[in-house]
Amino acid sequence: MKEESGRNEEPFQLIFQKHAAIMLLIEPVTGKIIEANEAAQRFYGYTGSQLCAMSIQDINFLPPEE
Repeated sequence: MKEESGRNEEPFQLIFQKHAAIMLLIEPVTGKIIEANEAAQRFYGYTGSQLCAMSIQDINFLPPEE
């Protein structure tokens, strides 16, 4: 992992990937999914690479206002 401000991102990545809560990193302007943890992959039924090829609108069935 890359170093940023003297800190290693590896602990964050490990916590993010292995956490039981469904977590997605989403680009706020476009809604593109940047990263999905293992819980999100199980919940949505897609691999991480499939989810990263999607936008939140592809998996969110709520109206945009919500």
